This record gives sequence, C-alpha cells and structure tokens, in this order.
Amino acid sequence: MIRSSLKIQELEFEVYLGCQREERKNAQAIRISLDIQFPQTPEACRTDKLDETICYAHLAELIEGFLDKREFQTIEFLAQEVYSRLKEETAFPISVSVWKLRPPLTQKNKGCVFSLSDTHYQFRSN
Repeated sequence: MIRSSLKIQELEFEVYLGCQREERKNAQAIRISLDIQFPQTPEACRTDKLDETICYAHLAELIEGFLDKREFQTIEFLAQEVYSRLKEETAFPISVSVWKLRPPLTQKNKGCVFSLSDTHYQFRSN
C-alpha cells in the first residue's frame, strides 16, 4: 500500500501576535506548515487533474484571508483556529504547525513552534 500526503511547508504570513498589546501593535512574521494525509493515493496521481486533489494555493489563500486583521495572543490559539478552519475544508487527517520566528526571549533562539494534529494522524519524518 502506498502512503501519500501533501506537505505545505513554511507559508509565511504577517499577523498581530503576542501576549502583550505592545507586541501586537505591529504585525510580525510567522510560518505555518501543513501536512495532509490521504487515506489512499489521490486520483490526481493518475489523471494529473487539479480537481482530483487538494489545491494548496486555495488552502494558502484561505489561511491568509482568515488571518487578515485578526489578533492573537498565543501561537496555540492561532494554530487551533487555523486547524478548525482547515477541517471545514477537508476530512483528511491533518497536522498544523505555527512557528513564531522572533519570540520576545532574551536568549538567542530560532523561534517557537506549536503543532497539533488529528488523533489518528501519524507523524512522519521528512
């Protein structure tokens, strides 16, 4: 049996995010990654037709429109909101990761990431 998934990695968006109002004053860059697992290989693998798979451009635009002009205090809530919105579009198992690129930490860091997924989702290495 062939396993298949669609990974959309590190979509970048500008959002108003932060615990303190001062931090939310200016939009900041975040990245969102998605992993959608198909229970069987999409028909597009055989037909090369876009309407027989998930259009990742549509998902990116959906997320962008959803995030526009909203404020979030935590990446956890932001991830849950994105996940819930995507589940309105697909019943496939998904994983959503939100990466805050520049958290307000005094230590040097590469950001903070929060991930969540369906209970029947199986994490796979890249």
